[in-house]
Amino acid sequence: VKVATGCTEAVAFDATWRSSARGNRDSSLGPGGRGANLSAAVSRVHADYTRESALRKISELVKLGTIPEAFGKQAEGRRAIVNVWRAFGAGETVQEAPLCLMHPKSMSIAGTEPFPYSLVHGTRAGINASVAYSDAHEWWHFPAMTKNEAILFYNFNEQLES
Repeated sequence: VKVATGCTEAVAFDATWRSSARGNRDSSLGPGGRGANLSAAVSRVHADYTRESALRKISELVKLGTIPEAFGKQAEGRRAIVNVWRAFGAGETVQEAPLCLMHPKSMSIAGTEPFPYSLVHGTRAGINASVAYSDAHEWWHFPAMTKNEAILFYNFNEQLES
């Protein structure tokens, strides 16, 4: 992440393993469905954070001591949350529910502006963002990813907002 983004500090703070296996598709079974530490593949267009929820997450991580205090107010204007997406498992290739990314500029198409929605995980709730569908959206599709490939993308980047 440091090499790809040019940042001087990076901290891993969360990991979600996705599986589209049939036994993991029932969200009523709670996080992980029938598979330990697994979550079902997400089938809707979404962003993991809004600006407000990203800043709240950073503040929470500072309070918990997960990230240094310097990542708080002192780093204001330079903070980012980067997602690292890759396949896991010996020799595994993603064959079902591959990752698709929407070009960020196509999120500003009239009538498809991002809107927030709540995502509840047990006793905590987060705010994600979604968009309404448009034929004008531009997509990047990543079929057949292997464990030797990774995609990095920003969930939040203060520098790109200005």
